[in-house]
Amino acid sequence: MNIERILIIGSGSIGSRHLDICRNMFANAEIKLMHHAQSKAFENIYNSSLKSMSEAIDFKPNLTIVANPATFHVESAQALAENGSHLLIEKPISINSNDVKKLIQTCQSKNLILQVGYNLRFSASLQKYKEIISSGQIGEVYEIHCRAGQYLPDWRPDTDYRRGVSAQKDLGGGALLELSHEIDYLRWIFGEIRWVSGKLSKESDLEIDVEDTAHFKLGFKETLKSQQLVADVRLDFIQKIPVRKCTASGINANLEWNGLTGEVTIIDKTLNSREQVFIDKMGLSKTYEYEWKGLVEAINTGGKPLVTGVDGLRVIEIIEAIRKASSKGGKVDVVYDHSVIDK
Repeated sequence: MNIERILIIGSGSIGSRHLDICRNMFANAEIKLMHHAQSKAFENIYNSSLKSMSEAIDFKPNLTIVANPATFHVESAQALAENGSHLLIEKPISINSNDVKKLIQTCQSKNLILQVGYNLRFSASLQKYKEIISSGQIGEVYEIHCRAGQYLPDWRPDTDYRRGVSAQKDLGGGALLELSHEIDYLRWIFGEIRWVSGKLSKESDLEIDVEDTAHFKLGFKETLKSQQLVADVRLDFIQKIPVRKCTASGINANLEWNGLTGEVTIIDKTLNSREQVFIDKMGLSKTYEYEWKGLVEAINTGGKPLVTGVDGLRVIEIIEAIRKASSKGGKVDVVYDHSVIDK
């Protein structure tokens, strides 16, 4: 289909990134930005701005990018889906599972593409990591360690971190939601998650009303040998030295993914050696362009996007289980709504 009218909801850092990419891809499209902040930034890229959902609906966008705070994602997306717009919703799809099912079913009934913005799946290095895991090269995986963190004030040094989405509960902030990429890609690579345990906490003196640390375990489906694969995951806003790594321990060797350097490394435990088997020098910034190309291909072919609305819902269902485990202690089974599936 011809994508002639594009709506972007939200003018923060991620909304601005999407605006720049879509203008480069669709030079002649009419692009409108729906935002409340008064800013002249990027005025030369979009055609005009909108202030209300009624104006957005009247615009009749072919494609909508939902990049406002997560607390408003579903409400905004539902209104546009009901009026026939394809959707790219930034991660997380919502702050809870309420009404996500309805949104997915609306898109399915209208043959609309709904893609969720877990752009790490488009990383060449993470795709290589997944490929090696799936090939069996390191043997059966029996343990996973995953870390992601950066000191929150350093994320965007030119802004006041206390006013950002990440710092505010009402806007869907907190380490668990903001760094939920890790939950998505672990599920993508290693399969469905059955149970969780862990704790959400505030360990720093950051001026935020959300957790700055999420430390939890994810229990995957049992293997053919009835062994339990468990991932130990720590996400935080307090790491002074940024980190994004995942190490899978296999029977034959370990495999490490470094999301910041794009390196994939095989660690031979017997020989005590490290071999870099892949490096993505393009960096994670290119994943947003690949994400867009995948989205447009899905719209044009009617195919399934790499990250579906159901994928987004599954992450939220896992997050809800982690919150419950943090509150009550012990293991908590993840409750999935299996009436919602990809079609």
